[in-house]
Amino acid sequence: MSEPEQRAEACRWLRFARADLLAAQGSLGRPPLVPRHVCWLAQQAAEKALKALFVFLHVDFPFTHDLDLLRDLLPEGWRVKTACPRLGALTQWAVEARYPSDWAEPTEADARSAVQEAEAVWEAEVRSFCRSCAALADVSRPRREPGKHSSYQFSILVCLARALVAGLAWVRSPPRLGTFAETR
Repeated sequence: MSEPEQRAEACRWLRFARADLLAAQGSLGRPPLVPRHVCWLAQQAAEKALKALFVFLHVDFPFTHDLDLLRDLLPEGWRVKTACPRLGALTQWAVEARYPSDWAEPTEADARSAVQEAEAVWEAEVRSFCRSCAALADVSRPRREPGKHSSYQFSILVCLARALVAGLAWVRSPPRLGTFAETR
């Protein structure tokens, strides 16, 4: 996969993560979704956000739901490593929220806590991702006149804008993320 395709794929993962987070936020306290659905969506949002960084870094990630393991495998310097030191409580919802077990049903408080943890991962991820994209744009591309941006920089801005746009409309009807060629 080329570098632009890799960035587009990382943005796609972030878009999926954002949609899950928005669905979790929008489902809090709203039947027919129950707290276990919210917990599962929050866990999925955090997992996809973490895996987006691996895609961005061109690193294969393990097929696991263990958020602490995924976070720990990231190279030093990624904000999520310090901003989210304990993700075990969120990890549990990957499986426990999907199947009946000996666990007690999640409560509304559990759901709110899961959403807060997923929001923290999202915030840390997006900031790290934006910083890395900006660094790549500065280091790997020739300087332009002030106020003029290359198509490469524009594609990064489009990708980030699509990943950051908030609104439940994404949950109902996710926009199609264009290819690098379409964003130029």
